[in-house]
Amino acid sequence: MPSTTLSTDNGEPESPSDLRWRWTLGQIQRDLLLWVVLVTLMQLARVGMMVTFSGQWSSDSGLTDYVLVAARGFQYDVSISMYLTLPCILASAACLFGDARIFARVVRSIWAPVAVIFVVLLSVIDGVFFAEFHDQFNHFALGAMQGYLGPVIETAWAEYPLGWLSLGFIVVVALCVLFLRWIFRWNWLCRPCLLHATRWPPLRIGLMVCFVGLIVVAVRGGVGHRPIQLKDSSVIADTELNKIVPNAIFSLRCAVQQHWRLVSSEGLKTHLGTESIHEAATVVSGRDGVDSVDVATLQSASGAKIERPSHIFLIIMESADTWAMQPEFRPLHLGDELAALAEGGRSADFFVASGNGSIESVASLLTGLPEVGVSTNFQPNSRSAYATSIAPQMAAIGFEPRFFKGSFMVFQRYADFAREQGFCRIEGAEVIRRDDTPVNEWGVQDDVLFEHIADSLGEVPSFNVVVTTTYHPPYDLDVHELGYPVDAPPEGLPEPCEACTPKWLKTVGHAWFADRALGDFVRSVESKYPDALFIVTGDHWSRRYPTHRPPLTAKCQSPCVWYGPQSMEALGDGSFYGSHLDIAPTLIEMIAPEGHAYHSFGCDMFNRDASSQFSAGAGVVVGPGFVHDPERGVVENWGSVPIDEAAIQQGTHWSRMSSGLGWWRIMRGNDLSDSAPRPVSVPQP
Repeated sequence: MPSTTLSTDNGEPESPSDLRWRWTLGQIQRDLLLWVVLVTLMQLARVGMMVTFSGQWSSDSGLTDYVLVAARGFQYDVSISMYLTLPCILASAACLFGDARIFARVVRSIWAPVAVIFVVLLSVIDGVFFAEFHDQFNHFALGAMQGYLGPVIETAWAEYPLGWLSLGFIVVVALCVLFLRWIFRWNWLCRPCLLHATRWPPLRIGLMVCFVGLIVVAVRGGVGHRPIQLKDSSVIADTELNKIVPNAIFSLRCAVQQHWRLVSSEGLKTHLGTESIHEAATVVSGRDGVDSVDVATLQSASGAKIERPSHIFLIIMESADTWAMQPEFRPLHLGDELAALAEGGRSADFFVASGNGSIESVASLLTGLPEVGVSTNFQPNSRSAYATSIAPQMAAIGFEPRFFKGSFMVFQRYADFAREQGFCRIEGAEVIRRDDTPVNEWGVQDDVLFEHIADSLGEVPSFNVVVTTTYHPPYDLDVHELGYPVDAPPEGLPEPCEACTPKWLKTVGHAWFADRALGDFVRSVESKYPDALFIVTGDHWSRRYPTHRPPLTAKCQSPCVWYGPQSMEALGDGSFYGSHLDIAPTLIEMIAPEGHAYHSFGCDMFNRDASSQFSAGAGVVVGPGFVHDPERGVVENWGSVPIDEAAIQQGTHWSRMSSGLGWWRIMRGNDLSDSAPRPVSVPQP
């Protein structure tokens, strides 16, 4: 430790103020080095993602774009790194008032390794997350902590080289800690020449003001009129490359803030903006003076259009893709059975799931409520069935509601949630599993699930919601041994299959297995109950596509096939489009007697009119011939109808109002009389 009795140039002992100034500079120089190291680690993580996922970036992105991404990312890095360095800076600032050098060193010796571990660990996890979800931390990361964390870790370990990543993590952290210990010995700022030059107290005050200014600018991520925000990440034309502009910690912070904002009273404003909940009810219902959500969603059936089926199956296929059913992708054989059902029944021209994840879509299908990002299955109001819930509405027209899922039911409260929403028979992998079939951390394979359901059918008319699991990590089946015929990139695809590596083909081969199990199930049930009705959809798209940059129409679409040659014979052919919220009203309108009252946010997809031309889900709005992603400002055409800008605006407004009303029902309840906003302070990302 340096002596506290050093002399000045005149041979006189240092004054107390000189000592405090020297102590402070000696500690601050180490804090600045820690800050630089953290910034460097975040930049290296970004460069690593640029290289690792280079196939996902646009071919038009050049060196200038990569430099711009790194430069804008630097702003996020200096901000987060300064936040992480602040505890050490505050400890060093204590030296301005006395000899706090030991205290500052202890704080730094503990906090610096923690900060390094935090940055490196989150960067590694974020990289794995990006590989699976093609995005940095978002609401899926929060979902992993709500009943999925154990299986997620087991799956990631099986799917990705976490062993090597863990070893790399340990090595990087060890090297960084050793490097920090070495550079902390550098005396690059507290030099005699600087101490001599800053003997004048006003100059010292000025330097401290400048240092505080540096902290403020760094925390804000620049000298702009506001702190850097997530929306500032759109720095180049390549929207995929823009996703890695923020660092992992900033992305996670934004995801947490968004979640808390949605579950607070600010969530209503997120959807409605300046409009009121009564205006939302008017838009959704088409009527004025609506005083409750149930009244706003009240509809009346026009009369049964088909003979009453003996059994109805709403099958939610894990990660089912619409693109896999299209003729140009048939060489991959991922949706042959579903395509055959579509040819024998009715298939949507365009259809979207409610959410981008399994529980989001399943919760929306069970409750009949829009997915609004509030974890519906965990909300207190979801502890009892909603008026829009599908199970009690099917029970009201004479069908026993049953819920089957291939996974273990402890995940995401599936068993309790299904029971609360009105299902009377609920079975998951705990009951369905057999000793002679494999079970992984997620549950049973689809063939076992379907065989169990087929064996459970009786004479009592039933409505069965079935959620499959096979096409989900860890993708541990030997699909080629089981008969998947594609082991090399097939010919005849519309574009070269950039993704067709052996691992990719093994992964998507699980879609083939699930599709085959679906076809076997339908044939088995149909042979015993020829009047059965099957509705097949997906919970979300698989996030897999033969090329690295799939179009919006592929990324947001899920299949919706209605099959029942005998039960649907009276309907004939026809085209339709919609979303998960439209399944329940379409089904009820098919089989309910005239005048039967029911509740729904959706509409009859087989009988749309001018008041029901829009659907929404998975973050997009679907209308006649168009799909619109409001967040990214992307519009694509899916039909022959020209895109109508006025219709796009109208559909986006309807979607916001519908989501706002759904948010109200989940978070506040049925009554619309208590519509005054509840103030809450939530930081903006």
